[in-house]
Amino acid sequence: MHPVTANHPPLMLKPPTLFLAFIVTGVALNLALPLLAFPGYVQYLIGPFLIAEGLIIIGMAFRQLNRASNNTSTDKSIPPLVTRGVYRFSRNPIYLGMFIGYVGIALLSSNVWLLILELPLFLAIKYGVILREEENLSGVFGAAYTDYRAGTRRWI
Repeated sequence: MHPVTANHPPLMLKPPTLFLAFIVTGVALNLALPLLAFPGYVQYLIGPFLIAEGLIIIGMAFRQLNRASNNTSTDKSIPPLVTRGVYRFSRNPIYLGMFIGYVGIALLSSNVWLLILELPLFLAIKYGVILREEENLSGVFGAAYTDYRAGTRRWI
């Protein structure tokens, strides 16, 4: 584990890598042992809608970070604390968007395994990424982050 600093938050794995690993695992499980499929309206209407919604949330979060001249990489220095835009509603809008998109991918691909794997993925993100990032942000921003954390939910 790395020390808590603004330059190197102690992350288990990068979040996109975790999401991709769980998607690959779900696809492999579905090929080996397919489960029931979703009805067409769920697969072709709700799935793409959730993927689009997830991408929009992620895009809004990155836009807000870029406006604040913030670095979106999890292993580089973190300039200002961003609390505006989608960050007013969620401390983790990028991860929220990833989870919404993940469910959309599960529905669109009619892959029940992806939904089953969502709980372990959530736990990996929460304990392997978010709690470590929050510890880092508390150390970097102090009272400002404590106040933000008290007034803004982790997810929504």
